[in-house]
Amino acid sequence: MILEEFENPGHIVSYEQGMWDGIHTGPLYDPGADYTYSNVNYILLTLIIDRASGISYEEYVKEHILIPSGIKNTTIHRTNRLPDPYMHAIEVDDDGSKMDFGTLHKHYDRGSGDIVSTAADLNDFHTALVSGELIDSSSIALMKTNSPQSERSIVSGALGSGIQGYGLGYAIPYL
Repeated sequence: MILEEFENPGHIVSYEQGMWDGIHTGPLYDPGADYTYSNVNYILLTLIIDRASGISYEEYVKEHILIPSGIKNTTIHRTNRLPDPYMHAIEVDDDGSKMDFGTLHKHYDRGSGDIVSTAADLNDFHTALVSGELIDSSSIALMKTNSPQSERSIVSGALGSGIQGYGLGYAIPYL
């Protein structure tokens, strides 16, 4: 899907279609057997937020996360253009051609890669998150607890270097 939208920016793959494709691809493993990161649950979460809150996911994030955290230089990305300066996401193809995904707004990735921020704002967000300004202490504890599937991935090395585990939406770094 990402190459579809990169090569033809006028072709929009909706987030509903992205979620549908992800869910109907079928499971990679039996439930609880292993772990692979997926954005589909974040896309589903945006739809739950829309319905449960009565406002859009985008407005909810602004009202309940960005404003309370004092974050001022963070946006929810809805276009294929970013103002400079921004960090490029360049991938080099086998033939040496370069593709810059840094400005690509993937419509199907709503809620799972659509927030554009600064390092300072990310630091402020993380501070607000783990200090309990945004969620309660029991949610923080769950967020920082490795999932059983994540435990197996640690042993196999699938999470990559520097990552100790993965809780509820939170990578747990080695400290």
